[in-house]
Amino acid sequence: MKVLYVSFSKRGVDCYADASVRYRCIYPAEYLTALGVESSVIHISQAHNLDLTDYSHLICHRPLYGLALKRLINRASGNGLNLSADIDDYLFSPDIQSSSPAVLSGKSSEKAALKSAKSYLAALSLFEHIVCSTEELAIRTEQVFPNKRVSTCFNKLPSRAIPSYASIECDSRFESKIIRYLPGTSHHQHDYELIKPWIESMLAKHPSLHFQVVGDIIPGQLKCRDGQQSSHPSVPFEQLPEIMANSWITIAPLVNNPFNACKSGLKAWESGLLHVPVISSFLPDMIRFNCRGLCLSNSYSEWTDFLERMLCFEEYQQASNEVYKASSNSIFGKRPDERISVLGLTYNGTQSHSSGDFGWLKSRVLSSQFGYSWPLIRLNPLHSQYGQVRDVYDQLWGDAEAEKSANMLPQWATLTTLERRKLLDHLKEQADAKSTIELSGFQVVKRKVRKLVNSPSLFWQDSRLRKSIRRN
Repeated sequence: MKVLYVSFSKRGVDCYADASVRYRCIYPAEYLTALGVESSVIHISQAHNLDLTDYSHLICHRPLYGLALKRLINRASGNGLNLSADIDDYLFSPDIQSSSPAVLSGKSSEKAALKSAKSYLAALSLFEHIVCSTEELAIRTEQVFPNKRVSTCFNKLPSRAIPSYASIECDSRFESKIIRYLPGTSHHQHDYELIKPWIESMLAKHPSLHFQVVGDIIPGQLKCRDGQQSSHPSVPFEQLPEIMANSWITIAPLVNNPFNACKSGLKAWESGLLHVPVISSFLPDMIRFNCRGLCLSNSYSEWTDFLERMLCFEEYQQASNEVYKASSNSIFGKRPDERISVLGLTYNGTQSHSSGDFGWLKSRVLSSQFGYSWPLIRLNPLHSQYGQVRDVYDQLWGDAEAEKSANMLPQWATLTTLERRKLLDHLKEQADAKSTIELSGFQVVKRKVRKLVNSPSLFWQDSRLRKSIRRN
């Protein structure tokens, strides 16, 4: 058996930076490959170059209706592949104009959102099997497609994504009193505006608290004391654990609407795996992680009660332990994944390459040589560095003797704290340099034309803003 994931990401072949592609294509493909079910990940723009005869399953992630999709489905059907669509957002929502984060944050027009929704709807109608990331999304999908098979496969992380060194002692996090908001994209500006009054009230009431936004939204100046507010620019996903690790609490606000109700609870486990308690708007998928370390509510009074309980060290310590324990099942390999039964896969029952205690460090080494997108390169047989990445990966994750002879990793346990920090900084500098992507003139023009066609007013608004910035 051999599985092919095809992404329709707007980022094109450089889609590793798309969190949706990582969670729905790359991480599952890594897991299946480790079980002996070889899996590949490519972008739809590359599909015509790939021989499908060796594959048994085709999974199209967020498919968009068009000639490329229809040709791919025809080729796959002709080769007898099992076909599935995979979705992780309510992209085909009938009220997408009023609930799309892109529209609510002013990043897209209602016309463009409706056009995309119709494209997703038409694309999904071509599949007999649709895989969803949450049970709530599966329910909505069944309502629209009552005659199709609909399954749920939850989002999960590979163990290498959470570095063991990043975890901070409970007392240090408790002392920091840093409340962090990590929205991920600028499409959450409206969610932030929703909770600003609550943040201001907490900062006013508790002088020891500090609030930080990490990401592309514009935080503005809060009504608070000097030193109580800060912001941090967006960073690659691989660097987020180090930033999140010394948080006292993280928050995950979302406007209450049908689109958001279908979202995955990844904000719970991304913090929880670092022992950091979470305050979140109510999200059905997060109910799976319900514990003393998670406040799941749309009531700001309940947010306040939870936050103030965390001011007691004993309460905070218990909350930290429980949220970590509740999040542990969001790691691939902790238990058999739903995809095995949902896709009807057979495997040998053991993982060929376990990440082990130093999987995160091996990942850093690969990033330093090939950039942060090495996991995608390793799974894309059409990439020019496909063979190189696989060779280095096999050396690092091979048997003990091969790993030792490769001599690529220092003896981590023998390094001092300062030496470890210097090593990690060095690997990060190399990874940053390898990960810089320069868009070609054609790619820039293509993006601008697409925005002009889909959202003319936003295109001209953005152009005026850029000119204003250059003049200043």
